[in-house]
Amino acid sequence: MIRNVKRYEDMSQIGHLHLMLDDDGDVIISVAEQGLDGLIEYTTNIEFCTIGQGGGGSMRTYQALRNLMVAMHEDNQDRNNQGRAFHDRDACPKCGCNDSNSTGNMVEVPDHYEVWNCNDCGWIVGMIDNSPYHNCWDFKNYEIEI
Repeated sequence: MIRNVKRYEDMSQIGHLHLMLDDDGDVIISVAEQGLDGLIEYTTNIEFCTIGQGGGGSMRTYQALRNLMVAMHEDNQDRNNQGRAFHDRDACPKCGCNDSNSTGNMVEVPDHYEVWNCNDCGWIVGMIDNSPYHNCWDFKNYEIEI
């Protein structure tokens, strides 16, 4: 399940749309732009809630936003459409989740072998193998070979 996706606007690499799915299943929409200092500045956040969580009054809009999350994720994955792709290096390239867990060091010191997996889908998002940390975004097809 896609929980977090961003995409640059068509007119620049400064503004982007950020859609998130919170733990209640609510869709949060953020519009952001990069300031002159390079930091991301969110201009506004709005939320469409699921039924039973204080919302449900805009179910077609809510479903359209969920479909938009999938479309943005697929656009970001499309190799022929990378000009607008927003690759959050902390997010899983498979599902968009920003949460990962670590195995911890699995070998005896001084060696170091550690793997980070996405909490939602299990995708390997990072690894240390007696080297600096490697992020999956650095590899072809975003896959770390183990």
